[in-house]
Amino acid sequence: LQQIAETAITLDLIPDSLREIMTAGEQLQTTRSRVTLFQRLPHCTLHNQYGPSETHVVTHYSLSGPPATWAVLPPIGRPIVNTRLYILDRQLRPVPLGVVGDLYLGGENLARGYQQRPDLTAERFVPDPIGGPGSRLYKTGDLARYLADGQVQFVGRSDAQLKIRGFRVELGEIEAVLGQHPEVQAAVVVPHRRVLPDGLTHDTRLVAYVVPQKEQQNQGTNEQTENQEPRTKNQEDESFPSPIALGAGHTLTPDDVLAFLQQRLPDYLVPGACLLLDALPRTPSGKVDRRALPAPDEAFQPIQHYVAPRTPQEETIARLCAELLGLEQVGIHDNFFALGGHSLLATRLLARVRLAEQIDLPLRALFETPTVAGLAQQIVTLRRALAQAQEISSPLADDEIEGEL
Repeated sequence: LQQIAETAITLDLIPDSLREIMTAGEQLQTTRSRVTLFQRLPHCTLHNQYGPSETHVVTHYSLSGPPATWAVLPPIGRPIVNTRLYILDRQLRPVPLGVVGDLYLGGENLARGYQQRPDLTAERFVPDPIGGPGSRLYKTGDLARYLADGQVQFVGRSDAQLKIRGFRVELGEIEAVLGQHPEVQAAVVVPHRRVLPDGLTHDTRLVAYVVPQKEQQNQGTNEQTENQEPRTKNQEDESFPSPIALGAGHTLTPDDVLAFLQQRLPDYLVPGACLLLDALPRTPSGKVDRRALPAPDEAFQPIQHYVAPRTPQEETIARLCAELLGLEQVGIHDNFFALGGHSLLATRLLARVRLAEQIDLPLRALFETPTVAGLAQQIVTLRRALAQAQEISSPLADDEIEGEL
């Protein structure tokens, strides 16, 4: 669908007679180019369907109306006729509205099992705890939740669950936001795990792999390819801006991508690194081959440019952060958690700060101001408060007591 959208917009080959487009196979994302395509197809409906091979299609959701109002990650809808869908917890109990659970499917279209694989069949095709005697369900391995209107939203795979700094991370959400960048043609986000210098702990970092718009697409809308027809008045209409006509001379950088995400996502969803590629590796079926993506550099660079410490306290804290995180240097405005820190490392950092600065900071201090500059200011503030408290509580001298009397 992404390739169709880009080609149709670039070559102005959008058939007015097109009324329906159906998608399946991967999570649907309404990227900027797809929204632009359907803005030029006001009478076309986009259908989002879901169903693994073991059940074929089981849910359906239609997108119509103004494309600008579509959700970035549309739901997969409700079960179709003769199918059953349950979202259950680990004890096979239905989950409440909005709570993520395991997705189970049943109905007339359920497969009998896997050929010559009775072990796998028994593992994935389980008795239906809600249906009648002898009925079965297929455990998809997918995660989902019910929305307020009863629609089902696909969340991700249970075998690829990610938690970073205690937050649940949905990679599709980040990829969908990347797809809204006007200079991004394709993008995928993967987790990268590395062992920290102590050899005992590790941190999971997100890496964004981005394919920028092609050079010929970055040269504006006036240049034509040899086989392309001259642009029509409709194609030049500003009400339908092409997401791949970007203006001459602009070059996308990793910092641009990360800054774009930082403005739209919470810190824990912003990748720690971004790699620009000519193309994403693909499997024979056309899906992204995540295992073939190049390994990122071990040193993740923060979004902010490096700012050196200005005081002895900042120098000490920056050095301790770099040692714990295995980095060459840490600037005073770099976020400790964005660089790979977590609660265990935070405790270790404050213990080392206590030894170096002879002051006991609470753990919440680092969460409130997770930068070198912020932590140094917390130390200054705490010392000032302790000094004032000591002056107030100190006993009066004998002559001062007689004066008071």
